Amino acid sequence: MIDENVLNMHSEVPKNWVLTTIGNICDINPRVTWPENFTDDTKVSFVPMAAVDEISGTITNSEVKPISEVWQGYTRFLEGDVLFAKITPSMENGKAAIATNLTNGIGLGTTEFHVLSATDLWVAKWIYYYIRQEVFRKHAARKMTGSAGQLRVPIDYLAEGSIPLAPHNEIKRIVDEIEFHFSRLDAWLETMQKLLKKLTRLRASILKAAVEGRLVTQDPNDESAEVLLQRIVDERRRKWEDDYLADLKAKGKPAPNDDRWKEKYKEPEAPYLEDLPILPVGWVWACIGWIAEVQGGIQKQPKRIPKDNVYPYLRVANVYRNFLDLSQIYEFELFDGELEKYRLEFGDVLIVEGNGSIDQIGRCALWGGEINNCVHQNHIIRARLNHTLPEYVSYFLNSSIGMEIMAKAAVTTSGLYTLSVSKIKDITIPLPPKNEQKRIVDAVNECISILDRIQEIIRINVKRGQRMRQSILEKAFEGRLVEQHSGDEPASELLERIRAERKRRTEEEKRKPKQQRERKVRTTKEVKKPLYDTLKEAGKPLSASDLFQQAGFSRETIDDFYEQLRQMLRETENIRVQRKNDDTFLEVVR
Repeated sequence: MIDENVLNMHSEVPKNWVLTTIGNICDINPRVTWPENFTDDTKVSFVPMAAVDEISGTITNSEVKPISEVWQGYTRFLEGDVLFAKITPSMENGKAAIATNLTNGIGLGTTEFHVLSATDLWVAKWIYYYIRQEVFRKHAARKMTGSAGQLRVPIDYLAEGSIPLAPHNEIKRIVDEIEFHFSRLDAWLETMQKLLKKLTRLRASILKAAVEGRLVTQDPNDESAEVLLQRIVDERRRKWEDDYLADLKAKGKPAPNDDRWKEKYKEPEAPYLEDLPILPVGWVWACIGWIAEVQGGIQKQPKRIPKDNVYPYLRVANVYRNFLDLSQIYEFELFDGELEKYRLEFGDVLIVEGNGSIDQIGRCALWGGEINNCVHQNHIIRARLNHTLPEYVSYFLNSSIGMEIMAKAAVTTSGLYTLSVSKIKDITIPLPPKNEQKRIVDAVNECISILDRIQEIIRINVKRGQRMRQSILEKAFEGRLVEQHSGDEPASELLERIRAERKRRTEEEKRKPKQQRERKVRTTKEVKKPLYDTLKEAGKPLSASDLFQQAGFSRETIDDFYEQLRQMLRETENIRVQRKNDDTFLEVVR
């Protein structure tokens, strides 16, 4: 049973209103039958979870498909129905919408929707705005059932959950008032979002100007970058020689009698300059491998399970463009000598090795020593600079020029763009004089600081707008948004009409020929395949909805599907489960 404290969100209602339940004023997940005039090729709207925008509460990117492709295995709904995401985190994020402008009046979508079908559009909007309240979603979240990552709002919560019902004419006035205020808020928030996009473009312009030598003035008295680079290269050679001799000594071997051993040193290859732009006076092109020690990280393996020698490590999820997210740090086991080899130092540039998105490849940030004795996973490449400001290198790699260079260097395997230590070493970078690097970094930091303050002001205002939206809804359902009219018929009469209309619909549905009510697509025969075999044959990640359909399940066997899914995840170790665009994807990993 549902907790009474959760049900009774409203202890009192205004005069002429009634307190009822959502299940009393709409049908939840009603049966939708195949229209008599439809053929297998009739087009309908298809709405995956990602098509519902949680901010605007609208369907933004629906698809159009032949009905025969989606009739089995998906949730069905009609024009004017309310869609409510039942799975975490989509529900908590506010994914809900009224299905409008559906192709041929019918829509199908992910099975993670509850469908609330009201008797008229005004009541549908009333329900929609009610479930869009943050307080409603918080209550619903407490009553979710299922396993972690697969928690869902049970249908009983919606059916038995309380809702205040106003007179029909008052509902119209309230909905009109909500939409009036929301339209103004939407316009204002759209302006805020445009400003945020402009700030993003301005950041990119600042970085581009910085690494092209257009942000600060050049000083002819600065030591040229060519001299700086030669000093770096000479020091690199001396270090190699010192390390070579130290290695001989450690092995108990005598020092060489002549200098022929120095011929073993491999000079760094000159960068390929043909397609590179001309640099400002005093600048030079250099490979990162010349000016930095570049090193990969530690591969996560079963032997790394934390036991005795446990240390924190960084993952790709911790490294973003120009900032680190250290809110969730994992640990694993290190072995002899690994801490000294892989320990991060202040100023290390951390570069993401691979990503499924080309615009995220090579994103990087600086390590500021936030965590003691921290190492990094092999999907992060570390660059430790020599006589070069790490801030400048990080700004270059995160600039549009640096991103383009790294994108060209990345290789593509199965849609994943990847870099490597050798590719990072070969990346060319415009190197300014050391003093100019300092001026560039100071100027960029000052500009970014100003943009950060502006961005924070905008974000505060966006949050204020979101709070205003919730305040409007709160007033609406407490009867404080518009004036009440004494001449309005009481809500009790509206409730009776809703009951009568729902009864009429049910009887009409029963009178339909059984063949129409239970229509199956001609080409569809429900032969259920094992879920594991279906995933393995697919050879790629499948969403839960696609797995449901391809394995041959239907709405009538949805409980069997989830039971088999739970059993497969319990008993099979090589299933990868990922969240992407508010959908759950599963894949067999070899």
